[in-house]
Amino acid sequence: MELMFAWTVGKQIRGRNYDETIWKPALATVGVIPPPTRDNRGRRHYITDRKTGMHALRHHFASVALHNGVNIKELA
Repeated sequence: MELMFAWTVGKQIRGRNYDETIWKPALATVGVIPPPTRDNRGRRHYITDRKTGMHALRHHFASVALHNGVNIKELA
């Protein structure tokens, strides 16, 4: 199977990894969500909600797909 989106090593992008390394940093950069805080180990923590998190991205994709004629059963 050929992946539509893959890391540079050719492996699949896992949702949580994409969310933490690409999606949330992009939202913070453009000011949609606040900058991350760091815990005592230096890990970033972002504050998102259902309107700005990956859930919103999934719903946006589904809405656009349905608007463009994709069958709801195929989308599911």
